[in-house]
Amino acid sequence: MMVMPDGSHQWRHIQTVFVVRGDAIAAHTTDYGPAENFERITPLMMPAFGDDTVAELRAHAEKNRHDTYWHDRAEAQKAESTLIRDAIDQIGMKAEYVRRNPRTVKELR
Repeated sequence: MMVMPDGSHQWRHIQTVFVVRGDAIAAHTTDYGPAENFERITPLMMPAFGDDTVAELRAHAEKNRHDTYWHDRAEAQKAESTLIRDAIDQIGMKAEYVRRNPRTVKELR
């Protein structure tokens, strides 16, 4: 959520780079546009501990902005999932067992 120049608030896709300059932390934010343009992109946080250059991290972020792998994988898993159907069937089987075996259920109480 970012404050726009007109004072409104909008969900935006941004990249913020924090670096240490001298004894202070400096931040540079780039706005890539409305968040709805990036709905299939998984947000990414890349901590660096001095091993990578800013250019290397920005290149990796640029690759991520065009990568829909994780979104596509999650959608495929949802399409293949039988979890909800299995849970409903299990509830039905339990109800049928109780209906057919009322004495056993009373003994369990």
